[in-house]
Amino acid sequence: EMPAPASDVVARYGDKVITVDDVQEQLNRRDAFIRTRYTSPEKKKEFLETVVRFELLADEALKKGYQNDPDIIRMYKQWLVARLVQKDFDPKHDPATIPEEEVRAYYEQHQEELRTPEHALASEILIKTESLANKVAAQAQKLAKDDGRAFTEMVLNFSEDTGAKQRGGEFMATRDNTRVPPHLIEAVFSMKEPGDIVGPLKSDKGFHIIRLLKKQASELPTYEQAEAGIRDKINKVRRDEGMAQWTAQLKADAKLEVFEDKLSQVKIDPDAKATVTDQAPVFRIAPELVPGAK
Repeated sequence: EMPAPASDVVARYGDKVITVDDVQEQLNRRDAFIRTRYTSPEKKKEFLETVVRFELLADEALKKGYQNDPDIIRMYKQWLVARLVQKDFDPKHDPATIPEEEVRAYYEQHQEELRTPEHALASEILIKTESLANKVAAQAQKLAKDDGRAFTEMVLNFSEDTGAKQRGGEFMATRDNTRVPPHLIEAVFSMKEPGDIVGPLKSDKGFHIIRLLKKQASELPTYEQAEAGIRDKINKVRRDEGMAQWTAQLKADAKLEVFEDKLSQVKIDPDAKATVTDQAPVFRIAPELVPGAK
């Protein structure tokens, strides 16, 4: 490799140099907002100092042999795998390459799956005693249908569900909502228009006074609305199949042998602490040590 021209060297230590291209490459890898902070000579010098510090610390780590640390090797392999998938696998599995006729066929054949389910938003007052619940329900029935604020004030004043009070007693009603008793869900859907009130209705928690906020019937999205999601669904299936085929071929090419009887020798330590290599392949470096990361 030809040595860098002296005119391009911005820093030198030992037999190593940092060039204009090195600084430029590091800086241009930062996002646009950060790059705008380093246009003046003073800021460029500040950036160079972080580059120098980073390189010196990296060299010191190499001198100490940390590149052979099992955790570092593990993280390096994770980065290699991520880059392999990014370069060799992902380009073959781009949702945009799925033919439109295939996407339209999926839309026509899976309309029940694509439908948004019937759902409603309601607000409730939960009261433990029936006598008080009857009085509050009678008061609520006198409210104008468009007076949501008054009902919310009643929630805050009377409801004994402290958690729900923080959100104005609101809850989402769907046919598959198992957290709300079925007869309360049915009561919500039986109401015709926003502002309607039912109750008190008894449950194992007490007596519920429920006000309908809005109700949405089951609806089929248009093809244009569903297209991106359909492409993702089809592509996920293709990716899973493609990855299975790829790894199967790699196993075959490597003449892989597995000795399952040896697995009994693997001991699990319940007290072992997870290391960074158990996480996504991201180097956890203090921001102040990464050029331009701040």
